[in-house]
Amino acid sequence: MFVLVSVFLSTVCFAQTVLMDTYSEDSTRMVVSNSKFLYQFISCYTTFNVCCIKTKSGKETWVLRLRICEKKMTISPGRKLLLKFDNGEIMSLDNNLDIGPADYEYNVTSSKTEYFVSPSYVITEDQIEKITQGNIVKVRIEYNAGYIDREMRGFTKKKPSKFPEYLSELYHDVKTALKKERSITDDF
Repeated sequence: MFVLVSVFLSTVCFAQTVLMDTYSEDSTRMVVSNSKFLYQFISCYTTFNVCCIKTKSGKETWVLRLRICEKKMTISPGRKLLLKFDNGEIMSLDNNLDIGPADYEYNVTSSKTEYFVSPSYVITEDQIEKITQGNIVKVRIEYNAGYIDREMRGFTKKKPSKFPEYLSELYHDVKTALKKERSITDDF
């Protein structure tokens, strides 16, 4: 099932409110939201999107997918994404992809080379709801050689993170798309 995430994400869809809405040959449907920033600093950033993989029987698997622009890193399945709420509670999500050196993406500019990796974390709808109702103050992204901590309050540290608001928006977009049946003529 999780291999489908990688296969589907290489497909392009022209839907307006989601990045992709497609079916596989076994009638599994995958809807992927557009991306938003999880955090952004001068030299690094991470974006995220939400996707739902829905089988023909109706079983849904939700995934929070990151695109991390920090440095070269490998991330094995089971590595954690920790989300810390302002009340001190910590939510833990597990990466389900094996990201090795051959999986780096990169962008070369005149001043530097940016490296990207894209781990994928299984998340439940209850966890999505909890995040959208809370305030995330810090994230920790575990990779094979350590972890990265990022504060989630913006440059001034006075503004709360927009992550819960953005996640709510993207989740709603995917849920709305899932309510509509697609036909061969959609987006043609």
